[in-house]
Amino acid sequence: MVKGSHTAGVNGVVKLRQGFYVVNGGGAQDLSSNGQLCSKNKEEELCCVVIKLRKNLASARRSSLEQAERLAAVDSLAKEREARLTSEKALTSI
Repeated sequence: MVKGSHTAGVNGVVKLRQGFYVVNGGGAQDLSSNGQLCSKNKEEELCCVVIKLRKNLASARRSSLEQAERLAAVDSLAKEREARLTSEKALTSI
């Protein structure tokens, strides 16, 4: 087995990334130490969580912006209505 190989080797050994292999269809194994595998798995999980949080943050920002735009539009309509009512009152008093 060649450690740098990225293809199937002898007895179904396949390299996934540096130091990690799948043997005979089994799970990933760290050939140097089990602790390194746990660390890599936790690092990958944390990266996935960070990606999800960033997507949620972007979505929340979009929603917040849309809500602010809606509120601004409602405010504008209320001011417009008030101005129209004021001008109608002025016209009827003449």
